[in-house]
Parts: sequence; C-alpha cells; structure tokens
Amino acid sequence: MTIYPLKFEPIYIPRLWGRELWLISDMPGTVSVVANGAFKGMALDHLIEEYGEELLGKGNSAVVCSGFPLLVKILEAEQTLSVQVHPDDVIAKARGEARGKDEMWYVMEAADEAALVAGLKSPLTHQDYQERVKDGNFNEVLQYYSVKAGDVFNIPAGRVHALGAGIKVAEIQQASDTTFRIYDYNRKDKDGNLRELHVTEAGEAMDYEDARGDARIDYLHQANVCEPLINSSSFTASLYELTTSKVFDYSQRDSFVIWMCVEGKCTIVDDNGFSETLACGEAVLIPAALKRIHIDPEPITKILEIYIS
Repeated sequence: MTIYPLKFEPIYIPRLWGRELWLISDMPGTVSVVANGAFKGMALDHLIEEYGEELLGKGNSAVVCSGFPLLVKILEAEQTLSVQVHPDDVIAKARGEARGKDEMWYVMEAADEAALVAGLKSPLTHQDYQERVKDGNFNEVLQYYSVKAGDVFNIPAGRVHALGAGIKVAEIQQASDTTFRIYDYNRKDKDGNLRELHVTEAGEAMDYEDARGDARIDYLHQANVCEPLINSSSFTASLYELTTSKVFDYSQRDSFVIWMCVEGKCTIVDDNGFSETLACGEAVLIPAALKRIHIDPEPITKILEIYIS
C-alpha cells in the first residue's frame, strides 16, 4: 500500500493546570491512531513495524528500538505549571529509560502579562539549590520571560522551566514523559494528595550554569523563507510563514518530517497526488519515502517543520 502524509486522532489529556493535546505519540499506553486515508484506524507503532524505513528513514529506522523518537503536543496552561527540569540521555538511560527530554515551545497564544520560566538568573551550586528549595526561595533565581504569540523557547534537558498561566504552546520534544518537579505550589491531585516532587533527581539533572538568558530564540519573522529555530542531535526545527505556494524537496533528506500548523490553514499534496488539509493546531507526519510536498496556504499559514538530521 502506498504511504502518504499521515494525520492522527488527537489525544486529550486533562491536567491539574489545564490540558494537553497529543498530536503524534508512540508513548506506551498513549499511541496515536491514524485519522486519514487508507491507514485510518492503524496505530503508529504498527505502522512503524510494517513500514519502518519507508516511514522513518534509513538512519532513524536503524536506531529506533523504543518507538517513535518524538512527541508532538499542544499545552494549554490555565494555571502555572510546576517548576521542573528534565534529564538528558545519559541520566535517563542510567535510570533505565529510553531517552532524555529536550524540547521546544512555540507560543501560539498568550494572555496579557503572561510569563514563563526558562533558565536561571545567575549560576548556582548544588548546595545553593538545596538550601533555596528548603528555604522556599528558589523562585528568586529563576529567569522569567514575558511572552507573546510567535515567541519560541529552547528547553534542552537540564534547563529549569515552568510554563505560565494563560499560555498556549506547541511543544516538540523527545519521546519521554519524565519530569522532575522541584516545587508545585502545594497543589493537590484529584484524590487530595500533594503532587510528588523530585528534588533530588532534579538536582542531579539541572544545569547549574544555565544563566545565559538566551532561552528565547530570535528570528526575523520573514515571509516565505526558512527561519531556523533548533538544530540539535534530538531534532531540527524551522518555521515557515507562507503567503504563496511552495514545493518542499526532501530528496536529500533521510528522515520523516513533521509539519505542525501554528497559524492559519493550508492544503498539502504529495508526490502521488494525495491531498490533505492542515489547520491551526494540527500536525501531519510526512513519511521519509515522500520526496516532494506541495503546499498552498489559505491565504496565510505558519508551519513548524521538524525532523531528525
């Protein structure tokens, strides 16, 4: 059967602070199911088993032994999220997990005066960290950013962070659900219990020198050009603001590509004439076997392009 651009049924996950929509996931117990075309109803993990190299690319299929390597979400924060940090690959694997958790945020919507945490104001020592958490003043050393729609933040493993209330983001991350909470405002879960904290684990994972103030990624906001955002071993991400038709040539790329629409709407057509619409808040997985994709904005669209290089 000919493979084509794949959309999946969104998975709604309520949280104490708001909600998440998982758009592409191969996480255990939360596997995406195809929503379009001939593969409708098929789970992503089964697609990987059947179409590994054709779907993922030769290099990715050779190393992917623990499912699809990325997780694509939308986070809608009605309350501030916990102050937290994620482990890198080395720490995660030492704990028996498949991978660490690098991620990025693209701000889709932000309330007036909305803010988030990303990094530290000044370097700390491990002892500083322990004492501040114990004394309840760790927040004094956190780097806060006021945010607006279109802002992009890099949140690599080790960077302390917290999404603020009134912010909706597109989140691209390594496929991991490991989070070490440092504090959570004494919030209780649905059973009335305080949420679990991971102060020791967070202290082991945190980058204590992460006080560069460069978590927000600057880009030029130009139409119809590639705006590079992230280029790491975990994933590469760019932004396109399209006002005219464009053909993407992936003939030299050995990877699947994810397109996530963060504004507007568009129509895409693959090599074989398969057509699909992509609206704001939706994502599509373009298999590695497809080498040319035509896109028509209606009339303007903003697309995040993500792949593994």
